[in-house]
Amino acid sequence: MTILDYRGWNILEQSSSNHQWSLLDNLPIVQVNFGVHPFFKVSIEDGNITLSEGELGLPDEQLYYLHRDHPIIVAYKELIRDVHNILKASTNSETENFVDNLFGFERRIVNAMKTARQKHSVSKIFRLYDIKTRTHSLPIDMTIQNMFSTYRIDDDTPIKVKDLELIHQISVVATATEPKILNDFVMWTLVRRFLPLMSHKIRSSLDNFHRKLYGNSYNNMPWHFCTELTNEWMRFGIEALRQNPQLIVVDTSKLKRDEFDEELSYEEQLIRDQLNYNDEFIKVLFFHLRDTFRYTIKDASWIDGKFAEYVNNRLSNIRLQIGIPQRILRDLDYVQKYYREFIINEINFMRNVEQHWNIEKKILGNLVKSDISEDDRIVYEMFSSSRDGDKRRIKYLKDLNMVIVDRKVLREPYYHFKYPLAVNFARLGTDLASILLEAAFEIGEAYKELLFHENQYLAEEKDILHKNTLEGDALKCIYDLYSIDNRTFTTPGSIRKGLFSTMTSSNIAHKALNSFINKLEKEAAYMDAGLVKELNVNKRQSGLMKYNHEEIFSMTLMQKHCSVISEEYKSVKVFTEGRLPERQMFDIIWNNVPVISESFECSTDAKLCNNIL
Repeated sequence: MTILDYRGWNILEQSSSNHQWSLLDNLPIVQVNFGVHPFFKVSIEDGNITLSEGELGLPDEQLYYLHRDHPIIVAYKELIRDVHNILKASTNSETENFVDNLFGFERRIVNAMKTARQKHSVSKIFRLYDIKTRTHSLPIDMTIQNMFSTYRIDDDTPIKVKDLELIHQISVVATATEPKILNDFVMWTLVRRFLPLMSHKIRSSLDNFHRKLYGNSYNNMPWHFCTELTNEWMRFGIEALRQNPQLIVVDTSKLKRDEFDEELSYEEQLIRDQLNYNDEFIKVLFFHLRDTFRYTIKDASWIDGKFAEYVNNRLSNIRLQIGIPQRILRDLDYVQKYYREFIINEINFMRNVEQHWNIEKKILGNLVKSDISEDDRIVYEMFSSSRDGDKRRIKYLKDLNMVIVDRKVLREPYYHFKYPLAVNFARLGTDLASILLEAAFEIGEAYKELLFHENQYLAEEKDILHKNTLEGDALKCIYDLYSIDNRTFTTPGSIRKGLFSTMTSSNIAHKALNSFINKLEKEAAYMDAGLVKELNVNKRQSGLMKYNHEEIFSMTLMQKHCSVISEEYKSVKVFTEGRLPERQMFDIIWNNVPVISESFECSTDAKLCNNIL
């Protein structure tokens, strides 16, 4: 395949000397064939073709407003300069012009996005024709048609757009930009995606940029690169072999007897896991947290009664999937079929990149057509190797009303059913409570859409949003207390939501721990006798015997927020990770989750936010 270029990068073939580079012609090639997203991104969310803003070189828009001498800006420009010099022979002046033009163009896009966000647009469904008329300089229709070529796409196809005004403003910037800069931006987005797969010299430059950006103080070793790449591309296969060793084809004649005994059949392994009660306790923990959460929503005075009822009804039917579905693990051919189209090309490595993206793209197409089984959907969501995919180990799937849990979080030293109850509730319990809160938010958004669709409300839109909410004015309170003290930068919305989620999940997990202990003491006869025996309430190591459940819960929970980072990284962590530094998180949780400080009889005069579930 040939990618056309316009007097630019030597790594790209030029079709003819008289060629005039066109964004409309070339952008779909990059998007569809390589899965990179300059200007805009096409993805699938809840079965809907979804349109959102594209990729930029820095992880957050606000980083582009740092001073030009800031170490992150200097390192980013050095990365652009180094890659340009390695891939294209040019003079120093040409290179500097390229760096300045590219960074300046990315910043123009950021300015346009900032202007668009001031209008506070919300995610809506539009016809493809309506999107085309608002973004005529971007080949959105061609990209979608080529991405899902086996699915009928026309002007009436519904597209979910995160922020149409934002995409429109990006289109305006593209219209007012000369082709050479557009070409350089598209090609830089393409090249930047695959920098970790390029030469050692390029990877060294990338590592230097990451050290400045993330505060890393180490160099990645060659073995780390290889293992990370294998894990990224074949996570499902690796985990499937781990969960069912029978899938591993070995010559048993060369195994020692003790090694052979470890090769259990899948049924034998299920029996062993059942005796361990790991899965059984996770189910009990999850559904007890769910019921605690539902009762808390019902009793919250600021939540509208009908809204609470709708959310709780959906939560009552929520499902839990632990690890890879058993039906798949029993199918000895499933994994082989999954990777059948992924044939390693040892001569041209980039062919592997393209081929691997084709597998992902095929799955996306099946999601659009709803031509995918529930098991296949779970595998995709749990092990998607797309670089833009959600890599969290615990997720909520709204259309399936299901929480999926990757077994990677269910292993020691993070979790074991024999750990003290308070430890498991403070660790995995808060993780599950957080995902239940996310599910409740998703269900609540569906309820609001239903109100608008059925015209059940005559009030203003803001009134509807205010009355039907889980957090009331908590987010505003959190913003007022913990905003960034800087005129140039604003507190990312993810910070407020993250703090609200952390506080809420801590409260819910604590309530659930106490009620679960009471249940074990009063209603143990209604539970699995073997599990109850293993979950002896006071079973713990001698060093913890002097602490009660409240204290162990608090210590374990706060341990999650104990880490050391460099002083330089503290000021940018909110933009690179969407999280406050852990030391600051420690103080906020300690002051705003009363059960934590009260467990050690420590008083605090900090102002508390209301409407924390």
